[in-house]
Amino acid sequence: MAITVTGVVFHLALSDLQELTGWPAFADFVLHTVSPFLAVVGWGVFGPRGALSPRIVLLSVVAPVLWIVYTLIRGANVQDRFGNDYYPYPFMNVPVHGYPVVLINVSIVAVLFLAISFGALALDRRLRAARARPA
Repeated sequence: MAITVTGVVFHLALSDLQELTGWPAFADFVLHTVSPFLAVVGWGVFGPRGALSPRIVLLSVVAPVLWIVYTLIRGANVQDRFGNDYYPYPFMNVPVHGYPVVLINVSIVAVLFLAISFGALALDRRLRAARARPA
């Protein structure tokens, strides 16, 4: 789920922030486009089936939420080379947007994560049921 959310968030919010060329552009394409696409296709084709449950989906958001908390705390205590607080993504930049907007932004990402995860759960159940039916 995490790589899928990475791809979606990148293409919706981050892809136009810089112009890359050469190998950096290729690496960016592989990381943010090819990897998420192949992860979804690979899971859809190869499974595993039946490994997801609502409990697993809800627990899967714990690590990203902890990362968000850690990143917001760290960002206020670590500076970049220009002396500015360091946040890895513009939508998390507290000095620019303030905590209310940043919390809304990261909540949107968390809801997106849960939506994709519950979508995967529903798809998993359909694929498992389709495979169980005799041909």
